[in-house]
Amino acid sequence: MTAEQKKDFTRKISQANSTELIVILYDITLVYMEEAIKNMEEGDIERASVQISFAKKCIEEMIANLHFEYDLATVLHRIYLSMKKSLRESVLQKKKEPLCAVKDNLITLRDAYAQIASQDKSAPVMGHTQTVVAGLTYGKYALNESLADESSSRGFRV
Repeated sequence: MTAEQKKDFTRKISQANSTELIVILYDITLVYMEEAIKNMEEGDIERASVQISFAKKCIEEMIANLHFEYDLATVLHRIYLSMKKSLRESVLQKKKEPLCAVKDNLITLRDAYAQIASQDKSAPVMGHTQTVVAGLTYGKYALNESLADESSSRGFRV
């Protein structure tokens, strides 16, 4: 994952509500999956293995955030465990096909959560963060973002 992607994900996390956090977690997992597939295609199994381990940690976080009082959580739990098994098999067999299957499943689940997140109007999980405003100015090739409340104190004063 590039430094720019990390910065982007950090900004998104600071502004996200609980449902949007799950979508972001899926996005992060997909970045790791894409890098693992690319590394596998290049024959760099060690790097692919590192990316796969990061993806597995993301899936473990998804499992940890399941609410088992709902029946759907049991189904998602089995899907996540199956994904982890496929990731393990991919490393052992040194094949990218299981990675592609897991990636496709992640995309499907991510899209479902994105639809739910679009309807969730709850407040961001993190408080006391800087407000990000996009679109007030335009760069040559991109939309510029600026931080509001830059002068405000966000921590402890000593």
